[in-house]
Amino acid sequence: ARARIIHEKRRRGKRRGIGSRSGSRRTRTDSDRLWVEKIRVLRRRLRELKENRMISTRVYRQLYLKAKSGVFKSTADLHRYIEVHGLRRRR
Repeated sequence: ARARIIHEKRRRGKRRGIGSRSGSRRTRTDSDRLWVEKIRVLRRRLRELKENRMISTRVYRQLYLKAKSGVFKSTADLHRYIEVHGLRRRR
């Protein structure tokens, strides 16, 4: 019965403070889930850039594969890469 009560409280976000945690941050967050979230954001951003004709289809493909191989940490990182390498399409 006690376990059920505690489980219910945890579901509501109680007993989740720093003192109640065992295991590092990396252990507690599923790395697969983290990857899925990150790659979805990057791919969405790449699609937007391609549809708004900011990058060419060829560049889109290159960046897509780079994103897949884990080159970019975030969308900011992606944009930095595009600027530094001059991949933005000329108007």
